[in-house]
Amino acid sequence: MEKHETVKVFHNTDLDELNSEIWYTVDEEGQPLVFGDATEKKYAKWLTSNVIIEGEALDKLRKGIMPVGWLFRGEMVKGYIEQFDNEEMWKGFEYTYAERLLKYEVPNPDYPETVREMLWHILTKFKVPPKTVRVNQLDHMKEQLKEAFDLGIQSTRIVADLGQPHLDWEINDIPCLRQVQILPLPGRKVEVHFLFRSHDLCNGWGANMAMLINAINKHVVLPAGGLICKVVLTSWVAHLYNNDESAYKPIVAEYRKKKFEKGMSINTVNNINKYKEKI
Repeated sequence: MEKHETVKVFHNTDLDELNSEIWYTVDEEGQPLVFGDATEKKYAKWLTSNVIIEGEALDKLRKGIMPVGWLFRGEMVKGYIEQFDNEEMWKGFEYTYAERLLKYEVPNPDYPETVREMLWHILTKFKVPPKTVRVNQLDHMKEQLKEAFDLGIQSTRIVADLGQPHLDWEINDIPCLRQVQILPLPGRKVEVHFLFRSHDLCNGWGANMAMLINAINKHVVLPAGGLICKVVLTSWVAHLYNNDESAYKPIVAEYRKKKFEKGMSINTVNNINKYKEKI
């Protein structure tokens, strides 16, 4: 079995360079992946990754600016960002990140435990109580973040979950995004962590980050008086689809050329220095 690193870490404040390095590395070192379902097999290359986003790269994603080479950009990304707060645009999907974060389904804490309590509820409320209720996880995170700022602590408990086992086992596709964590830092700064089970690196990760960073900023961080300074994107299976090669191969080739030229220039300097040492 070919030896490869378990997790790849990508960090660059230049968004184009960051994306190019990701594509190049997956293309060069990614393992073959056959996935999908009984109706359609999908083919890709994959690895596990941590992408650290800050500085100019973070600013661009917040504005919805995608890296060079992306087909999904401009007005399409703007519409995707706006989709988060537009419930009409959630319709027709098995799930949306917005619904799982803003209307997360939990057991009804007031659901009657006995037949007597159930009858009393029906007689007084004139309806059968729901077994589950919806909660706004982002609103809860906002209050947690405010409290952490007030107490001067870096709480690791400000977390939202998107998995719903009682629902997900029945649907064909489950959310790729599994968890969101907000980590308070000194000076009312914030680091945001996203955990994905699977992630399309060609036309997925940038748009996902643009939407989610804006949503977390709007619903949680800004109302709590904070500032996002860094985002860490962890993907268990970060992949490039084989049928997206026409999009990412030209960027990979350009990055490979630059990498080779940079390596040649470094080797030339090293050889000159070694020569000077001899004389």
